[in-house]
Amino acid sequence: MKTVTVDDIMAQRQCEDYPQERVEALFAGRDSMNAVEIAGLPIPFVDALWVITICGILPNSLLRVFACDCAERVLHLYEKQHPGDNRPRRAIEVARAFAAGEATSSDLSAAEGAAVDAAVAAAGDVAAWDAVREAAREAAWAAARASAGVVVVDAARAAARAAARDAAVDAAWDAAWSAEREWQRKRLLQLIEEE
Repeated sequence: MKTVTVDDIMAQRQCEDYPQERVEALFAGRDSMNAVEIAGLPIPFVDALWVITICGILPNSLLRVFACDCAERVLHLYEKQHPGDNRPRRAIEVARAFAAGEATSSDLSAAEGAAVDAAVAAAGDVAAWDAVREAAREAAWAAARASAGVVVVDAARAAARAAARDAAVDAAWDAAWSAEREWQRKRLLQLIEEE
């Protein structure tokens, strides 16, 4: 399994939120780590996901499946607010098919465009409850991003964020956020182990 070092990460991108000192702290004195080790660190999952995705130590197809899994966890919110609009669901299906080598980049582009249109429509629905509307919009955007070939990393993060937001709608924010992040961590580890 491919490993990554602090130097690998810093060579890819300098990010205000992740200066070298923070990246070194995430590594906790280790020289290098693989995706399983990173996902298992006792650090916030968003940090682990950032480290895993920044240097491409996982294949895009695995990250695309993870993004689809997360997007599906909030898809019901979009469908509740927009019954009969299957564009986000279709985008997720096409993204999964592409990850499996069963769809073309043209299929992805078409599904992405439709999901983006759905996201724009959801954002404009002023009658909907703000939190639900936002989660529905995030679900549609996550589906669109999951289908876009060039933004798989962002898709995984956006879908994870949307799924966490959905979990928080009906429960206490902190508990729901923690539970969703734990589900995401376990799901990502499961996908890595199945790879």
